[in-house]
Amino acid sequence: MAAGAIIANLGFDYSLPTGIVLAAFLVLGASVGSRFSGTQWSQVVSMGRYGITFALFALVVAALMAWLVSSVTQLAFVAVLLALIPGGVGEMAVIAMVMGIDPVYVVSHHILRLLLLIFMTPLMLRIVNQPLK
Repeated sequence: MAAGAIIANLGFDYSLPTGIVLAAFLVLGASVGSRFSGTQWSQVVSMGRYGITFALFALVVAALMAWLVSSVTQLAFVAVLLALIPGGVGEMAVIAMVMGIDPVYVVSHHILRLLLLIFMTPLMLRIVNQPLK
């Protein structure tokens, strides 16, 4: 990410060859798929319902926020949406590159989201676990 930020800020235009991007998608997909090795189909379906529900909710909230931000600023809706939707940092960087969106913009938002989660979770757990008076 640091190298990408430096290259972008120096004004260099860079793009990866299609073969490298496709290989990156293959590796990312294989790494996700391999985590399901040995999992029963019934477990995937059972947990998948919750995952799909959460994903749809998160996508709707992100789309509304992206529309709001893009309406107020000069930023493209698709770029803001990609920066706001939940997903892995590596995956979002590859998608941003393929779509012609600044990957540094997208990845920096995802890293900020992760940092906020890391630092805010202990505080939120303390608040939630406090006994009611």
